[in-house]
Amino acid sequence: MPVSTLLLSYIILRDSFSFAHLAGAGFVFLGIMLISRGERRLFTQRLFQRKETPG
Repeated sequence: MPVSTLLLSYIILRDSFSFAHLAGAGFVFLGIMLISRGERRLFTQRLFQRKETPG
């Protein structure tokens, strides 16, 4: 997602390069990675809890 944002900004809109754009895209990418990592951890915890409970 951040790569497509940069490409749209620089190629299609012909925006000038800015390190602020690069840093912002990096923060967005980091946020996506952290959220997806946390969601995966919650999913696996719930999955193992279901297997351990008798029933």
